[in-house]
Amino acid sequence: MYIVIMKKEIIDILRENKIRYTEKRQLIVEHILDLHSCFSVQMLSDAIANSLQEDKNISDIDQSTIYRFIGILSRIGVIKEISSIAGEHYYGLSLNSMPSHSHFFCRKCGKVICLAPFSIRETFSLFSQLNNFNIEDINLVIKGVCESCENSD
Repeated sequence: MYIVIMKKEIIDILRENKIRYTEKRQLIVEHILDLHSCFSVQMLSDAIANSLQEDKNISDIDQSTIYRFIGILSRIGVIKEISSIAGEHYYGLSLNSMPSHSHFFCRKCGKVICLAPFSIRETFSLFSQLNNFNIEDINLVIKGVCESCENSD
């Protein structure tokens, strides 16, 4: 149900910005939503390639199409760049229906984990000393070693 709401919000934003919602763009949006986490273009491209192998009725989508559409989605505020690790950019949804949350990047395996959303009260207490500032975005990234990598050492 929540994915349906997010998909509708994305389609509405595309329409407001007079951006066509083609079959290929629809497929990209569906895969972004299916990833359930932040993603790199390579992760998204791999997920789409896997689905194309399973369903021969879908035409191929080249990586330049994905990059162009990611740029559009970023420009209109549907997604935002979370961080860059070793030259690879990671993106996350940035919709009004989504609560603010932080991300954990594992420096060993490269896994990106969305952490639990924080409340409005927690957000305001974290940034209370910035009362004369106009905060437009919060992007909290925590980097370290995930539990799986820590236990494998």
